[in-house]
Amino acid sequence: MTRTPRTLLGLRWIANLHVIGGLCLALLLWIPSFHPVLLRLIYGDTPITNPQQTIFWICILGPTVASWGVLFRICVDYFAEQPNKRTYQRLVLALLVWAPLDATMCITQGIYLAALLNASVVLLIWYLCHRLWRSQLSWNK
Repeated sequence: MTRTPRTLLGLRWIANLHVIGGLCLALLLWIPSFHPVLLRLIYGDTPITNPQQTIFWICILGPTVASWGVLFRICVDYFAEQPNKRTYQRLVLALLVWAPLDATMCITQGIYLAALLNASVVLLIWYLCHRLWRSQLSWNK
């Protein structure tokens, strides 16, 4: 996989950052001094009726995000080693399952920053996957 090192490296970095970010998010549960900052970052000035419960639900997303990063990394590495249309379609399907639902949930809860961040990450991942797929097609000619 020496022909598209930056594309592959970019996808691997996205996967690795999800693992690191997810683990950090989970660990924030045990750093109470950061809870007000986290709530303000996510919800702004919107009043929170049960801050402790809200922090728990935010932090419990951490392991999910981290495991998604691991699974995404496995898929990217598999696709890089054995490129085929089916794997490419599954990577894109993963984005299509996650992105619209996640964005809708974030928007309905007033977490616009997360929706914007997710949209940016989805576009970047899709672009890199598509670029890797197109390069794979040209290699097989």
